Amino acid sequence: MKKIRFIDCGANVGQSIDWFINNFEDLENDIKIDSFEANSELVDILKQKISYIDEDITIHESGVDTEASRKKFYLQDWGAKTGSSLIKGKSSTNSENFLEITTINLCDWINENCNFSEEHIILKLDIEGTEYKIVEALIEAKLNEKLTALLIEWTPVIKLEKSPDFKYTEIDRQNLIKLSKEKFKLALDWQSPNDCTDPLRSILENENI
Repeated sequence: MKKIRFIDCGANVGQSIDWFINNFEDLENDIKIDSFEANSELVDILKQKISYIDEDITIHESGVDTEASRKKFYLQDWGAKTGSSLIKGKSSTNSENFLEITTINLCDWINENCNFSEEHIILKLDIEGTEYKIVEALIEAKLNEKLTALLIEWTPVIKLEKSPDFKYTEIDRQNLIKLSKEKFKLALDWQSPNDCTDPLRSILENENI
């Protein structure tokens, strides 16, 4: 039976870890979780959190991108900083308040670390604008054919339109949403995580039959 591997990009303080374990730990498959978070303050919270969880979870202190690099990560000034972004000028962030972080090339990481014949790969992207170019890169690398499911929150263009580095339009957004549904085995809107549970359970349970 295949292991289930949950690649959690944009972990924040572990809400998606809780969601995944609460909804899928009852399956007979072994579970492996890789959670990526760029904000070092939140990484400390995550590490404390998983110390109480009896699952195979690895916290990666890095951002996800289409290249391995050092970049500025612009912080939301309030709350849990869920709107922090690699994209300068995104609404809710402060262009003068940022961290210098390491990013990975997500496509390369998946190819180097995942075993597609032995794992169901579930990729969650909640990364405040970088998802646009990552989805394009995943399709170009044909990883859409290897992933079991893509859970993605598409950042509204209106939150990014003041950025000089963001080149996508609302038409591009709609086309990418449509393309992801066509190209991935299962593409679900992470804006409502609870709506992702049943479709994802269905595909995993059918694979276990």
